[in-house]
Amino acid sequence: MKKVFAVLIVLLTALIFQAFAADNLIVPSQRVGWFTIGMNMFDVSKALGRAGGVSNLGGGIMQVSYLAKYGIILNVQGDNVVSINTSNAAYYTKEGIKVGSSEESVMKAFGRNFKINQDRPEAYQINYLKKGIAFLIKNKKVIMISVYKS
Repeated sequence: MKKVFAVLIVLLTALIFQAFAADNLIVPSQRVGWFTIGMNMFDVSKALGRAGGVSNLGGGIMQVSYLAKYGIILNVQGDNVVSINTSNAAYYTKEGIKVGSSEESVMKAFGRNFKINQDRPEAYQINYLKKGIAFLIKNKKVIMISVYKS
């Protein structure tokens, strides 16, 4: 009986993990798929293995790239994720906004109360500070989506 119970627990855990891992929803101020704001990098490393690259952004923030395999870049402070960036069109908001969506569709879905940041001459960021989401725009198309705590 104990073996049956143990097998059921393992199967249930695997099913829950599989369902959660298959979730590609972007939730502003919270998550991109199963990558969540506040998650511990030890858990990320354990699940995904070695990162494709790590950069020091300054101010105690490290950028950890899983871009090649997942289209995800995590910004980490201490041991915890503070923001998530994706260039992977498989991730989308409940409004259907994803990489490749038009700038106009972003504004229709999220409104016109945003701040524009232009750090690069070829692209600019539409930043919804109070919602915890930003969209990097190039040629009037989303090329990256960032989620952070608002």
